[in-house]
Amino acid sequence: MDLPLRTYELFEAGGGRLSPDRVRRFAEATDSDPFAIVLSIAFGDAEFAIACADTKLALILVMHLQGFFEDRGSDLAYLDPPNIIGAFERIFKELGSKLDDNEAFLQRWFDDGPARSASDRCPFAASAARTDRYVSRSR
Repeated sequence: MDLPLRTYELFEAGGGRLSPDRVRRFAEATDSDPFAIVLSIAFGDAEFAIACADTKLALILVMHLQGFFEDRGSDLAYLDPPNIIGAFERIFKELGSKLDDNEAFLQRWFDDGPARSASDRCPFAASAARTDRYVSRSR
């Protein structure tokens, strides 16, 4: 972040001066989402920034919003709030469905065991599963 160690420690602890440039540099240094960091302050919940660190959800949202503005300009002022709300509700409902699908997949994977579900995809997994069963019986 190109900061003295004590200044960085103060920043990391939540103290010191907060600026867009410092947030950006921190996000670059930690490979996190700078907009999620700012929004987590507004939400009062650091968990949001942590949840978005890998996916860059807030950054992607802002990039699309910026592109929409560049495409449509000040015409955004003519959008009706109910239409905006409806559009975001559809987007987040679809993303929620993706999460539900992932959760169902993971639950099946845990219920069935990794070796059994892996054997459906990999011919070597079946022999690994047999070895795993043998090792567990011999203990």
